[in-house]
Amino acid sequence: MLLDETTHLLVSLIEKMVVVVAFVDLFSRTGLYQRVFEKKLSFSDQLTLIVVFGLFSIFGTLAGEPFKGVYINVRDMGPAVAGLLGGPLVGLGAGLIGGIHRFTLGGLTCNACSLATIIVGLVGGLIHYYRHGQLISIWGVLLFAVLGESFHMGLSLLLSRPFDQALAAVRVAALPMIFNNSLGGALSILIMSDMNKRLAEDKKLEQKLASIIRRE
Repeated sequence: MLLDETTHLLVSLIEKMVVVVAFVDLFSRTGLYQRVFEKKLSFSDQLTLIVVFGLFSIFGTLAGEPFKGVYINVRDMGPAVAGLLGGPLVGLGAGLIGGIHRFTLGGLTCNACSLATIIVGLVGGLIHYYRHGQLISIWGVLLFAVLGESFHMGLSLLLSRPFDQALAAVRVAALPMIFNNSLGGALSILIMSDMNKRLAEDKKLEQKLASIIRRE
């Protein structure tokens, strides 16, 4: 029975995760992403990132699967990616939007899930800060996502009562959420890494052309 429920939730979340990844693909083609790449984000750009990825965090909750008073979801993907792209302020802002929305829904793991979403966004931003804006590797984001969702599960067990109900929910939620948030994060980074290479090549070409024009 547990295996059947876990498998159903795993497959169901894949559909929602693909939607978020598709958005990241579209986003990577925008002028805003080019400013992310060039590390030239204005305050209004940061606000845009906060709102957009905060809304995708809300989408991750609403598109999730309700199960025994909890939401099996990909909510943390939005704030995590926002933080990795834009830094602590952006990650925290997107996490607050997703976390506060989750808090308003109530339920068994309400406090833990809200707090975990905020923390994941902030940690993603701190990674961005300490890497000086350099995009994290695929293996790095996989590790970050696995640890982040494991922390999410642990926080749910620590803060949610009655404990036996929280444990039952975590046993079903852990694999689908860890797998989908990790895979979604890795695919997002893969897309953005590929775009970064293209943008870097375009920049080199522009510099070569400018050099040729100056010589003439």
